[in-house]
Amino acid sequence: MNDSVKLYLIRHGQSLNNALPEYQRVEDPCLTDLGERQAACLADWAKEFRPSRLLVSPFRRTLQTARPLHQATGLPCEIWVNLHERGGCYAGYQPSNFQGRPGMSGRQILEAFPEAILVDEIGEEGWWKSQPRETDDEASCRASEIIGRLVRTFASTDEVVACVMHADFKNLVVADLMNREVEPGVPAIYRNASVTCFDFKSADEHHLERENCVQHLSPDLL
Repeated sequence: MNDSVKLYLIRHGQSLNNALPEYQRVEDPCLTDLGERQAACLADWAKEFRPSRLLVSPFRRTLQTARPLHQATGLPCEIWVNLHERGGCYAGYQPSNFQGRPGMSGRQILEAFPEAILVDEIGEEGWWKSQPRETDDEASCRASEIIGRLVRTFASTDEVVACVMHADFKNLVVADLMNREVEPGVPAIYRNASVTCFDFKSADEHHLERENCVQHLSPDLL
C-alpha cells in the first residue's frame, strides 16, 4: 500500500489490579483514581496526534481509559474483542485456581459505555463466554491475527489508529512486528497509559517511532 497508517498502541491507565497483590485481583477491574487522571492526560495528548479511529479492548479498564479520548475527539469506541489481555477473562492467580469468566455482555457494555460500538458480536453470554484461560501460544497467534486484521482494515489509508489495550498483549504485538522473543513469565515493560507508535504500512513494512512513551504524563502520574 502506498499510504501509511499511524498506529498508536496505548496501554490502559492504572487499574485496581495494578495496585493490588496477585491473590486479590479480580477478572475485570475498574481504573483507580490515578488511572482516571492518566486517561485524562491521554485525552489532552490526543489533540496533538489527532486519531481518526479508536479501537478498544472489551475490558472495563480499557473502556474507561478510552472514554476521555472519545470525549476529546468525538470518535466512537470500536470494540475489537481480540485486543483483550493475554489469557482472556478469568479469575484466579495460579493455574490450580484459574476459572474462565464471561466478561461483560454486549448489553452491559452499551449500558455502561454508550459511546461504544460493538464491531464484534458480543452476546448475553459475555465476550469471553467463560472459556478456559488462553494459553501463551494462543495469545501469540492472536497477536499475529490482530496485525493481519489491522492490515486488512487499514491498508491503503492514511488513518491514525489508536488501540487501547493491555501491557502483556501489547508486548506480544510489538514483539511480532519487531521480530523479538518474548520470554515466558517475564512481565511486559509497558507502563500504564504509555504509548507505542508505529508508522505502519504492512506486517512487513513498518517503522517504530516511539516505545513506552509517557511524555504526556506529569511525574506524579507515573
